[in-house]
Amino acid sequence: MIDIWSFLPWLFIETVKLFIFSRYILGCDVKKGYLKYFVFIFPLAIILPSVLYEFEGVDILKIIWKLLFVICFFEGRTFIHKFTVFLMESVAITILDISIVGFIRIAFYHRIYIQNENYNLFQGISILVLVLVAIAFRNIRESINRIIMMSDIKTCILIIISVAASTMEFTSLELMMYFSEKRVRVVAVVFSILSTISLVVIATLLMEYKNKKEKAESLHQQTERMMKFQENYYKALLQKDGDIRLFRHDISEHMTALKLLAEEDDLVAIKKYLQGMSIVYETEDLVDTGNKVADFFIGELMQYFKKKENVLFTIIGRFPDEFYMNEASLCTIISNALKNAKEAVDKLGDEKELHIFIEIKNYKDHVYLTIENDCLESEHSFVTSKKTENHGYGMMSIRKAVEQNGGTATWKYIDGKVKLELDIINDNSV
Repeated sequence: MIDIWSFLPWLFIETVKLFIFSRYILGCDVKKGYLKYFVFIFPLAIILPSVLYEFEGVDILKIIWKLLFVICFFEGRTFIHKFTVFLMESVAITILDISIVGFIRIAFYHRIYIQNENYNLFQGISILVLVLVAIAFRNIRESINRIIMMSDIKTCILIIISVAASTMEFTSLELMMYFSEKRVRVVAVVFSILSTISLVVIATLLMEYKNKKEKAESLHQQTERMMKFQENYYKALLQKDGDIRLFRHDISEHMTALKLLAEEDDLVAIKKYLQGMSIVYETEDLVDTGNKVADFFIGELMQYFKKKENVLFTIIGRFPDEFYMNEASLCTIISNALKNAKEAVDKLGDEKELHIFIEIKNYKDHVYLTIENDCLESEHSFVTSKKTENHGYGMMSIRKAVEQNGGTATWKYIDGKVKLELDIINDNSV
């Protein structure tokens, strides 16, 4: 039985291993706030009494606690993604621990069992190995996390099956080590490690293939969106050109009519005539941000809300004359950001005055774009928790397009408003 003096070191050591693997190898982001620390209530209030009273299901409770630690302590898109992270790290840490014990058995030419008194020694070695792996993975852990979190459910299930098969194989080979001679034990350890590495490599290659396929599909969607934008932009230009030609054709006749009314000093008739002209030649609000992509989508949104007198637009600043971000990425960012703003404002109705604020700032090789709009209080949850799947893929598309160009995207909820802040690197080398 593991007494309390062995349980507390176990809790500390397992927490350190899980944290190192999740944060510094798989690249998972730690949740903000203090609520995540309540997860330690479970081992102290549930597992510890079970250990003291020799409950037979202690091992199951330990597994549950490790899963709860991953779910409560780290960010993740869905439960299945967090479960994938939990399974990968649990199996990897278990295989690492067993491998260390196996090599020690081989080195000492006899069977060594993990007893209470030598448990911490073995686990201490595992922590050192994990630290070395974390250092080696420091430049790729964000890519690993992105691959896992961007994987669909089918890919996650494939990873889970691969890891489960690896665990069963490793466990069966581990049993041979207790009931075989030294030569068989050596073969069992080497074969189990090689087979496990093979399964992990296969799963990684499948994930990489899936990620490249998604990138290709994303590029295709961006191309289609850009072609659609170009088509709509061209149609809008034709429409404006036609309106200008019509106005130029009619203006001489209108001037003649106004001249006759002026000669009669009929100011009331002149006023009515001009009001009628404003209805016939309804003008669009001119948008000039220095970028045709931004002008098109902002102008389109302004036209949409034009009939709603309670929505006020404020646009400050201009894009630099030399703006190097490709139009496809900017199209993705602006269209999704304004679409989210439109949907949020639409939900508030027509009863109170609403605002959409757009600000563009330039400083050295940075362009700072801020889009702020009124929203429902319920929007606070998806902004603060980063659960982008609950709000569609718009936020993920924005973040991905900005990060591909070396920038950052952040969302904030402040007093009934959602504020999107983009820091875009304006460098032709990006």
